[in-house]
Amino acid sequence: MRLGRLRTGELVAGAAAVGLLATLFFDWFEGQSGWSSLGWLMVLLLAAVMGLAGWVVVAAASGASTAQEIAAGVLATAGAGVTFVVLLIRVLTHAGSPTVCAWLGLAFTALIAAGGWLDIADERADDPATT
Repeated sequence: MRLGRLRTGELVAGAAAVGLLATLFFDWFEGQSGWSSLGWLMVLLLAAVMGLAGWVVVAAASGASTAQEIAAGVLATAGAGVTFVVLLIRVLTHAGSPTVCAWLGLAFTALIAAGGWLDIADERADDPATT
């Protein structure tokens, strides 16, 4: 595994996944952490999206096949996009008022989708995976 192979998309997705994980430990709604206030299904979706972002990073850093890298990017983009919409609805309809961490969690979820999109859209000829 070489971290030098990581491009912008992988770096964005990986950093956003770490940021999302960190924000889940802080208050999202009036003294409730993201883990306890979002419900098990939303937490499961967020965990899956963070796992997909991790797959994007590991596939690129390990020099996996192009098919695996593209699959990871496509699934991370689609999964994070759908999860973003569901999380947005959850934040806007929650009985308590959302804190800064709730909005940061939304931003990190969107950044995972953007990182996956950048990953599959990067068609440079100087692909780090080939060097």
